[in-house]
Amino acid sequence: MKLLLTGAGGLLGSAVIGAAAARGDTCQALARPALGAGSAPDPGHAPGCGAITAAQLAERLRGYDLLLHAAANTNVEQCETDPDACYRDNFLLTELLAQAAAIAGVRMLFVSSTGLYGTGSDAPYHEYDAAAPTTHHHRSKLLGEQAVLAGARDNLVVRTGWLFGGAASAAKNFVARRIDEARKAAAEGRHIESNAEQRGVPCWNRDVAMRMLDLAAAGVTGVVNCVNSGNASRYEYVRAV
Repeated sequence: MKLLLTGAGGLLGSAVIGAAAARGDTCQALARPALGAGSAPDPGHAPGCGAITAAQLAERLRGYDLLLHAAANTNVEQCETDPDACYRDNFLLTELLAQAAAIAGVRMLFVSSTGLYGTGSDAPYHEYDAAAPTTHHHRSKLLGEQAVLAGARDNLVVRTGWLFGGAASAAKNFVARRIDEARKAAAEGRHIESNAEQRGVPCWNRDVAMRMLDLAAAGVTGVVNCVNSGNASRYEYVRAV
């Protein structure tokens, strides 16, 4: 496959690059400047997405087999305090990409979150379970999903869980950051705290990246949950670290 990737510098995107190389796929990063990010929007352009139209962006997508959209605003707390930025990043930009992919005739894979099922069950969720997002972050991801699925019938949405992995120096490496936090707390005679009620599935970024490419290559469409086995509370997760 020849794929174009957003979010190449992120926890999952960086793993996709490695997975693509291992599979013999060609992977090219699509940088934010190419999306018009950071520039002032003009009339007729997608709100908050800079001075670029779907038709213009489609020209950048032509010749690829797959657009893999892994870029996202994943700061859940910040999404609550700045919902405009949250919906711009996770919904409007995704909608623009879905429109461009449809024009270019390129399949799209959108990375979403199992968190949009809400907090109603400790049992594993099925793709047919109703979404019940409780945060702006997860509401914006659900809107992004709907835009992608409306864009073309052969598009794919992959919902994944609590990602871990990547370089220890990476800002979003959950395990490395909790180790740093624990060491600092120990040096100061403190304990670290974590949520014992919130539950999820820790997922190795490399497993998810490889599985996503396998699903895309197999022509799978619609919504797929892609997680490792088991589950844990945030407290259990941090304690294990």
